[in-house]
Amino acid sequence: MKLSDYLNILKESRPWILLLCINDIFFIFLAWTAYPETFRLLVGIMIVFSIASIILGMLYAWKGKKNQDKVFYDFFRQPSWEHEHELIKTIGELHKEKVKVVSHMEDVPIVSDKKALQFIFTQIFVNAAKYSNEKIDSFIWLKTGFDSSNNRYYLRIWDNGMGVLNSDLPFIFDKGFTGDSLSQKQSTGIGLYLVKKLCDELQIGIEVESEYGKGFAI
Repeated sequence: MKLSDYLNILKESRPWILLLCINDIFFIFLAWTAYPETFRLLVGIMIVFSIASIILGMLYAWKGKKNQDKVFYDFFRQPSWEHEHELIKTIGELHKEKVKVVSHMEDVPIVSDKKALQFIFTQIFVNAAKYSNEKIDSFIWLKTGFDSSNNRYYLRIWDNGMGVLNSDLPFIFDKGFTGDSLSQKQSTGIGLYLVKKLCDELQIGIEVESEYGKGFAI
């Protein structure tokens, strides 16, 4: 792991490390008042135990983060139902319908923020799976390429799900907007808002197309 990875894990582990330190202070006070003759021994044992607890906790957090990253990149590099199921499972979404993923992807150069991109792609994939059409075989298509007219690389994700009403399309990136269609009632109106906000901050262009009842593309 890089130094930045250790620092990120420490940052994410601050609450329970702080709780452990408070517990250690209380233990030191009790040992000093109740067992002054063995105070140094008890404090030494406590320090070793605390350091071991912090190291084990960091390793557990790192393992969980590594597994989450692996699930995401497995799906992104080799889309399949198994990888999609694991991806949705790791972010706590419930999805029981089978969605087939068809990939037409080539390697493209990307220089951007890893965590922000991971959130953006995950949100888009989960939305495509969540709003699939139960009456037909559901598909998600992925395609990368170079748009010579605009001099830019692109990733296009589209599906044959329920789609979005034309009247709703201009507002799907608005905070809290859930639309008028029945399929959108399970939406929180936050996911695509955050996607658009992150794209704007990273200077990534984002466009959408949809025909209600036939699919959605982004």
